[in-house]
Amino acid sequence: MINQLSENISAALVKNFSDQMPPLSRVKYSIKLLITNLLPVLLLILCVVITGGLGHYLKAIIAFCLLRQVSGGYHIKNAELCVVASTGIIYFIANYSYLFVGYDSLIKAGSLILCLLFSPSGIKDSTRVDSKYHIAYKLISVLLIVSSYLINDITINLAFFVQSLLLIRLKGGEKSYEK
Repeated sequence: MINQLSENISAALVKNFSDQMPPLSRVKYSIKLLITNLLPVLLLILCVVITGGLGHYLKAIIAFCLLRQVSGGYHIKNAELCVVASTGIIYFIANYSYLFVGYDSLIKAGSLILCLLFSPSGIKDSTRVDSKYHIAYKLISVLLIVSSYLINDITINLAFFVQSLLLIRLKGGEKSYEK
């Protein structure tokens, strides 16, 4: 659905503004990137209108996205599934973080340990920063988690924890057995 929509929009743009547009593949990639990043935000705005709690949504989105930018994490390849998962994660954090109030110390400690062990995760192919500087990403990730000890807000803590869980990369898959 998102692929088709981005293809239709980019084809129309390139057709109507051919002298001002880059190649179709670049336009399609850019449109798809815009849609997959804006759609969860628009869906969450709709959730805010329906359920209220703008502050919780903002804290969840900002904390989750801030840590994700510097720590990396699992990426869903399917754009539609990514939109649904991203929206669902933020919705859950914003609306149900109060259920974890008694566990905030455990959540903060878990986030810190996971970031120390796994951050940055899966950013090798998505950044131009030399891998020898990836330690800076780890340091920033850890500093963000440490700041949650000072802020002490369960919505932020849970957003950091959920994002920290997405750093875990399990190795495995099919094994080939030779006879």
